[in-house]
Amino acid sequence: MIFAKSEIDSSFIDQISSLSGQNIRLCSQCSQCTSSCPISYVDSFNIRKLIRELQFGLKEKILPGDDIWKCTMCYECYDRCPNNVNIPKVIATLRKLAIDEGLGPKAVLDAEKNILESANVFNLDEETRELALEDIKDRLAAKRISFPTKPKAKVVYFPGCLSLYLNRAQEIACSIIAILNKVKENWTFLEELKCCGQPLILTGAASEDDLKKIAEWNVDQIEKSGAKRLVTGCPSCFQAFKEEYPKILGREPNFEVVHFIQLLNEYINKRRLQRPRKLIERVTYHDPCELGRVCGIFDEPRELLLRKKLVSRFVESKESLRNSRCCGAGGFLKSTHEKLSNDLANERIKTLIKTKTGQHVPVCITACPSCKLNLIDAAQRNNDDIKIMDIAELVAQQLRLL
Repeated sequence: MIFAKSEIDSSFIDQISSLSGQNIRLCSQCSQCTSSCPISYVDSFNIRKLIRELQFGLKEKILPGDDIWKCTMCYECYDRCPNNVNIPKVIATLRKLAIDEGLGPKAVLDAEKNILESANVFNLDEETRELALEDIKDRLAAKRISFPTKPKAKVVYFPGCLSLYLNRAQEIACSIIAILNKVKENWTFLEELKCCGQPLILTGAASEDDLKKIAEWNVDQIEKSGAKRLVTGCPSCFQAFKEEYPKILGREPNFEVVHFIQLLNEYINKRRLQRPRKLIERVTYHDPCELGRVCGIFDEPRELLLRKKLVSRFVESKESLRNSRCCGAGGFLKSTHEKLSNDLANERIKTLIKTKTGQHVPVCITACPSCKLNLIDAAQRNNDDIKIMDIAELVAQQLRLL
């Protein structure tokens, strides 16, 4: 690494360390992060080198550069770091500084504007949002399934932007709603709720005040409903409500936050939901990064698929659990570097379609709308004969609810 002495800003590393809460000087340049980084399989991006540049204070090279926008925030580097440096937090801090200095990518700035002005990441106006909601209601009505929007309930269902507004992901929302109704859960959907804001946290695109306004609004609406639980099928939303909101607000919300996969286990364990028919197929599971490595939910899907015997044969993929490779949809990569995101999904599909012994796997289950869509696209691009499903879809299908 060659650079001029004039390029060194010795205060930069102290600034980043202070803002991120990470002692970057602890990085020993062991390369564990680079060897585990999914981007390194498909691009010249080198996270170890970026951290080294940061240790030297090369602010004018880092902030205008493209590398800080290539991270998927999969947390595998943090998982492997022997010195416990939370690199994704460092990346998020660098992104925020870049945006503050007017160096953010257009896609990120557009997302900030969309969420703050339209309350959703797609910039859909109220009329278009209503049409998307009506589409879900129509699908459910065809199966005589209700979609309550009452002001008070014990459980609030928060679909997230993808499952609510993207036609390709709405089947996840329909499946969750069908199951909630099947167990006669006292639940509701609150139309007043806004995007959780997690894209703004991952990209550093919003001010602390803006994030606080989003968190306060959503938490206030849910608490007013009297709900004891907030359930979502989106790991990003789950992380926002469970991990980020308490830090932003300085308090815990007056309700429990659960991912739907946790609720499914509870329903079956308490016999509120009959055990679905077994899917007679060889099936694997893709661990979403935010749900697995970030939030620690690994056992629940395997409890359902393996021990509750939802499938005839469950097999782990070549890379699973804490070693599960990112599908490429995280960290806002799909919006800033679509080709990289697609390349990552292509690589991930290769590890999903065959077992460690080379047997073909016809079905892959996941628990994340972003993962589902990115992996479906990859399978289609590569003409791979594998069906990608959310676990809520599998259960609803095997119960013949949809």
